[in-house]
Amino acid sequence: MDSETDRLHCMAIRHEYLRCKDAFELFVAQGESIVMQGHSHQRAYRAYNAYSSFIHHLYELYMALFARDHQVTDIKNCPRIRAWVKGEQAKRIGDEKSKVGTHTYTDGALNEQVYLQANQWLSSIDRGAVSDKAHPRSQYERMLPVDQDFGSAFRSMRNKIAGHVTYERIELVKLTEFFQKYHPYLCMLFRNVGGSSFGRYLDTVPDFGEVTSFLEVFIQPDPNTKVE
Repeated sequence: MDSETDRLHCMAIRHEYLRCKDAFELFVAQGESIVMQGHSHQRAYRAYNAYSSFIHHLYELYMALFARDHQVTDIKNCPRIRAWVKGEQAKRIGDEKSKVGTHTYTDGALNEQVYLQANQWLSSIDRGAVSDKAHPRSQYERMLPVDQDFGSAFRSMRNKIAGHVTYERIELVKLTEFFQKYHPYLCMLFRNVGGSSFGRYLDTVPDFGEVTSFLEVFIQPDPNTKVE
C-alpha cells in the first residue's frame, strides 16, 4: 500500500471511528430514556437501531485496522491471510475445509484483541498507572479467559442486525442476550481504540474529502460575497 493510499485509508478509519462514536452515544441516550421513562416499543426500537449501528461500525473499524496492520486496504485481499487460510484448510477434510476462510482469521484476531486489551488494563492497574477505583480490576478479570465464541458471534450479529435483512432478526436473533454476554468486550474494544488521533476529543468534524463535501454542490455561493 503506497503512502497516499495509506493516508486516505487512515482518514476512512477516523471517519468510521466517529460514526461508531455517534452510534454509541445515541445508544447511551436511548438506553437512559428506557431506564428513566420506562420500556416502550418506540424507545426499544430506537435503542435497537442505535446499538445495531454501533456493532456494525465497531466491527468495520476493526476490520479496517486489521487490514492496515497487514498493509492492505481490504483484509480479504491480504496474501498472508490467504496463505494462512489455505494452510488451515489443508489440515481439514470434507466439508470442514469450506468452513475456513478469512472470517476464521478475523474471528480469532478479535478474540486476541480482547485478551490483549484486558491484560493491558490489568497490567496498568497493577503498576498503579491507572486508578483501581476508576477501573476496577474485577471488571477486566471477568473478561478472562476470553469466550472463544465472541469473534464469530460479533461477526454474525453484525451481519444479521445491520448487514442483511432476514426473518431471523425478528424471532431468532437475540440482541439482548448478546448485549448481556458481550457488551463489556465491545465497550473495551471501542474505548481502547479511540484516542486523540481518531478524533475522540474533536469539537468539529475534520475534512474527510468526499464525505464532508456531500451536497455542497447544492449550496449556491452568495453573489454579494467578495472572493479575495
